[in-house]
Amino acid sequence: MISIVRERKIQSAQRDVVTLLLLIIVGMLFGTLFLAYAVYRSREVSWPPMGMDNIPLSFPILSTIAVCFSSLSFYLGHKRSFKQQRI
Repeated sequence: MISIVRERKIQSAQRDVVTLLLLIIVGMLFGTLFLAYAVYRSREVSWPPMGMDNIPLSFPILSTIAVCFSSLSFYLGHKRSFKQQRI
């Protein structure tokens, strides 16, 4: 009985560490992408650069919706794993 409780505590700690690392990695990825965009845009005289078309607004909106649903599914999965752990 004690070993089962100890195993669940270890699994919970491992899950927390993995979740934290994933959030840090994804945050660093997005931070790097935004920084690269800011540097690239700040060096251009006009935006968008000559010879490039404007990106339609629908593409960024769809990307934002996809990221929101991804975050929601990650949150719900993490929440469900905590509920299963308590049972």
